[in-house]
Amino acid sequence: QNDRFHAMIDDVSRQIGWTDVFGRPIKMSPENWKRFFLAMYKRETLVVPNEDGTGFYDLGIRSSEMSVGEMADCMELISAFGLQRGVKFRDAAGREQEEAA
Repeated sequence: QNDRFHAMIDDVSRQIGWTDVFGRPIKMSPENWKRFFLAMYKRETLVVPNEDGTGFYDLGIRSSEMSVGEMADCMELISAFGLQRGVKFRDAAGREQEEAA
């Protein structure tokens, strides 16, 4: 489940651009997307300003604290989000071939 979760996030990260709060295009890392989806799923995120006022820190939920059922639901959310935006999710064989290359 954990491998599939991170693979889905990696697929989203490679295929979707995003914007910051000012509408400027940004490239989000897989870790950024992971935090994005966890916050979207839980809606219990605690966000605080960073020390120099240029952004925020997310102090919310961690994936390691989620149950198997919660993780499955979060992956369904990622799937729906990605499919609405044309993300092509790789299957396990495709990920294994890419990792071996």
